[in-house]
Amino acid sequence: QVNLETGVITISAGEAKNRKPLYFPINPYLQEILSGLRHNYPYAEYVFCKADGTEYGDWKRSFNTACEIAGLKDVRFHDLRHTYGTLLNMLGTNQYTIRALMGHRTLAASKRYVHTPPETVREASNALGDHLRRILDGSD
Repeated sequence: QVNLETGVITISAGEAKNRKPLYFPINPYLQEILSGLRHNYPYAEYVFCKADGTEYGDWKRSFNTACEIAGLKDVRFHDLRHTYGTLLNMLGTNQYTIRALMGHRTLAASKRYVHTPPETVREASNALGDHLRRILDGSD
């Protein structure tokens, strides 16, 4: 359930894993993309649909075809959740906000989806070292 007027995506309680409704904000960039899709298929009931507005029968097959066209190998649909959590983490989003955006009830659940690349760890270590050097040199 995508509501472009309120800017919210809703997962009903019946469709949610924990049987509680989930609400996710639509950012301006996604709003633009979804509005473009709505413009292309104003009569469609679905966000992603066939040219006649009907739903795809096998979304996994469609996803795999899209990955193939993009040259992506060994990508599962669920990997998108890991990418989402990891990108939020790399942008400096706090764990509580990541938990809320991913629809998890606990931080432990979200942490399974958040991965910190080695280069991000090195950058943080270097930034701390630079900060400490400036403190000790009296330049900070």
